[in-house]
Amino acid sequence: MNLVAVLRTAEPGLLPLAKLTLDQAGIPYVVSERGGTIMQLGYAPDSPANAPPVAFEILVNEEDAAQARELVADLEAGVSAPAETSAPPAPAKTDLASPAEPAVSLTDLDGNWPIGRITDAQLEAMLTHLEKESADDREFYVTNATIDMLSDAGLDAAVVAMLRAALGTRDGMDMRWDV
Repeated sequence: MNLVAVLRTAEPGLLPLAKLTLDQAGIPYVVSERGGTIMQLGYAPDSPANAPPVAFEILVNEEDAAQARELVADLEAGVSAPAETSAPPAPAKTDLASPAEPAVSLTDLDGNWPIGRITDAQLEAMLTHLEKESADDREFYVTNATIDMLSDAGLDAAVVAMLRAALGTRDGMDMRWDV
């Protein structure tokens, strides 16, 4: 079995999204820390909130590499390390926002980890259902129940998946949005 890297990144927010994408496609993968330390087959454990950023690599079987690269291509960003593979890099697109719209950044405050970016319209749809402490409030506490409520209210499925991936196995997370 020959493993091939399909994503290399120092961006911790991309790792759960890439894992979710590959899991949904049924593509087996290995997550390794840059330097070759295999973390675990299938998934990597959640990082502690105070853990420093670490470069990660996702490897798949050679026969799954083309499909896996295509699936994670939208996750690769200018902030991620370029994949050092023999194949040309996939076009970079990092967020759910269309190129014509300004993106809104979501941040997990439990470690100041980037969650991802969404459009203004997606933010407005999300904020409609979240409780604000003031008109200027940009921080929210999100749980699985909150994400379920947002999903039931019709929030874009990609945003729901992004929030679920960022929350992981934790009970809740404080998050912030910034333009």
